[in-house]
Parts: sequence; C-alpha cells; structure tokens
Amino acid sequence: MLTGLRFQSMTNFHNLMELPTLSRPSFSEHVSSWLYPVIYRMYSERRDIIFDGLKKRHADGQSVVLCGDAQFDSPGFSAKYCTYTIMDCKTNEVVDFSVVQKGQFSGALEHQAFSQVWEGIVNEVGFQPDDLVIDRQATIAKIVEDHFPETQLSYDIWHMAKSLSTHLRTAAQSHPKIAMWQKSIVNHLWFSCRESKGDPDLAVEIFHSCLLHAANIHRWKLKRVIFQTFDSMRESIGLKRPYPRRPVKYGQCKHGPFSKGEHRSIQWFKVGDEDFLALFKVVTATRFSNDLRKRCKFLHTGKLESFHSMKLLYLPKLHSFELETMIVMTMLAAVQNNLYLKEENLKKSYTVRSYSRAMKKIRPQTEKRLRQRYF
Repeated sequence: MLTGLRFQSMTNFHNLMELPTLSRPSFSEHVSSWLYPVIYRMYSERRDIIFDGLKKRHADGQSVVLCGDAQFDSPGFSAKYCTYTIMDCKTNEVVDFSVVQKGQFSGALEHQAFSQVWEGIVNEVGFQPDDLVIDRQATIAKIVEDHFPETQLSYDIWHMAKSLSTHLRTAAQSHPKIAMWQKSIVNHLWFSCRESKGDPDLAVEIFHSCLLHAANIHRWKLKRVIFQTFDSMRESIGLKRPYPRRPVKYGQCKHGPFSKGEHRSIQWFKVGDEDFLALFKVVTATRFSNDLRKRCKFLHTGKLESFHSMKLLYLPKLHSFELETMIVMTMLAAVQNNLYLKEENLKKSYTVRSYSRAMKKIRPQTEKRLRQRYF
C-alpha cells in the first residue's frame, strides 16, 4: 500500500517467485487494523500544526492565501468520487481535503466537496481566509461570494491560459495567421497578470494591448481613431460589454525597437480584415475579460496540480476503491507532500558525481536540495 502497488500485483509477483503471501481477507484486516490508524494519526497531527500556523499568521496581520481544486477518481463523466483539496499558497502544504461519493448528495460532486472542506477549515481556524484561488467554476465562486464575503476570490491563471489557447487554436482553423500569434498572446496573458500587481483595470488594459501590438501599433495613448474603430467593431459583433476600453494607465508597449529584419519577418495584422476581427472576438470576449479581473494577483494552482499527479501513485484512475481507501490514501499523499516541504528537508545537501571530460575523471559535487523531492 505504501509503495502504490495493488494487492493483486504483489500476489502475482509472489506466485511467480513461488513465495508465500497473505490472502486478501488477511491483507485487508492487517491494513485496516495497523496501517490506516497510523496514517490517520499522522495526518491529524500534521493538520493541527498547519491550522495553528494559519491562526498565528492571521493574528500577526499576515495574509492567508489558499488555493483549491478538485480531482475525480476516473476520467470522463463516470466518476464515483470527487476529492477537493485545499492548499496553502505560501507553504504549499495541503491544509485539508474532502471526499464525496456519488449519490451522497444531490447536485454536482465538486461544489458539495468544496462546501464540506471549506466550511470545515473556516470553523477550525475561526476566520475566513483572505484569498482563495480556484479554477473557473461559477458554482464555487457563487458559494464563496454569498456565504464567505470576507474571502476575496481569485481565478487560476493556468486554467485561463489553457482556455485562451483553446479558443485561439479554434479560431486559427479558419484564420491561419492567428496560429502564428497564439504562443505570444498566451505569454502576454501571463505578463499582464504579473505586471498589473493586483490592479484589475490595469490587467485588462495590458492584455487587450496585444491587439494593438499585433496591428503594429506600439504607442496608442493619443490615437483616438483606433479606439473608435474598436468601438464600431464591437458593436458590429453584437456583444454587450464595451471591451476594449480606452487605456488610462497603459499607453505603450514595453519592448524595445525592432530591427528592419525583425519588423519584416513578423506577420502583422491589418485592422478591419477578417483575421483581425476573429482575433478581436477571442481577446475581447466579455466573460474572458471579466474573469481576467479576478486574476490580477498572479496566483495559480500549479503546486496543487503537482500534488494531484503525485496522489495518482496511490489512487490511479484506472482502478476502483472503497470510500475508506480513498480517504486514507489521500491522507497518506498529503502527509508525504507536507513532510517533504519542511525547511530542514529543503536545506539538506547530497553528493552527486559528474564526469569531467577535461580532467578525464569523476569528481564529486555537493548540491543543495532546492526543490521538492518525493519518495
């Protein structure tokens, strides 16, 4: 169980090697009597320490930023369990999680699992965290806005960049020139969230400036005609919200001047043609622009996605498990993640050997363990 191997795999190996092994009832009895209680005790002790740390940071006036994401036990739409995990964005430690089984509640599994784990955390620490980073789940956003007004909601940048890339790829099927700009526009989304430094209006202005850059316009603060053209294009599309708005805080590109060769090699757009209009529809989409305002703090759930990938070692999606096994194995994955994030483990040194072609010998080098390493 601790190695991630299934009982049947170990049984097949023992039978192949002609070694004695336990029967399945004996194995299940040993696991339930000896292994599960130890994992539960370790997880409970570590969770209490994490809760005390959150309380201390809140008492000291420091911000408490958490992120959450769901993981289903099987691919597609046939999931039986949903695990919603909350992680501390500062320490990357798993704070708590909740596992919900299909049929246990009415409605979607994800928002039921979120309600359980989030209400448990708020009741345990005695306050509402300052920020919560989630993906673009409208139901969860509605729960936070209605029942936890002191928590400011932020959306994950990675999920938005993935959505933008998908829409650009779809538009590029009819307009191939967009495909040449797809990577640059997605990178510009990350740049706009980083440079805005928490200002939602500035984040939207910087991102929409990619339309001007793609049209070979790099200074636009005094060019009112181009924005009048954008307004007429917006009205012709029939969308309600007037994006892009006229810039107030961002008036020119941050890059340096292009050389003649670079300028000629770039496939610039012409304002008003079909390719530019298709790009305009994707970049200035109303929902996308509104969601961008909630991503101005440059927060994402990358570490939480890594934890979910590591959890598949114990709970692969191609196998079915009982509810108790799902809960305990998720506890084990959380304990492993949290223990390897301790400061003393991150500062440990280890010796590696590298071969020098110049010296024609192997020389040892001592390097610091600067990143998280799993079993």
